[in-house]
Amino acid sequence: MSALVDTGVLVAFYNERDARHQRAVELVAELKEGTHGDVFTSDYVFDESISLAQARTGRVDVVLAVGGSVFPDSPEDRWVLLLHVSVDEFFRSWGSLKRHADARLSFTDWTIVEMVRGRGIDEVVSFDSGLDAWVTRIS
Repeated sequence: MSALVDTGVLVAFYNERDARHQRAVELVAELKEGTHGDVFTSDYVFDESISLAQARTGRVDVVLAVGGSVFPDSPEDRWVLLLHVSVDEFFRSWGSLKRHADARLSFTDWTIVEMVRGRGIDEVVSFDSGLDAWVTRIS
């Protein structure tokens, strides 16, 4: 089993003021326990998470905590592995966005869809219900 964690979960986990903070805490606990197998995120999700944490909280500690989930100070504290969107995944994502513009998914969302499909990742841990038509989602 494997899971790819999305932006909203990462940010809500570290932002106590987020309405979904408690659910994010529960989900991250499951991920850290190995309930969903190997845990990944992508460079695009990482970028989006850092940017969203900054925009929503304006707090450096939250931004650094979100980044630290992927790049912890100690390797044994790592619970999520970073995947890089490949050139092929990039172009497939762009094609999907063009073909399904009415789905109103962000480009980062399409990279998630293409990575999950292409790499055989089982599920996405996300609060974004827009992904439901494309991938198996846990929220």
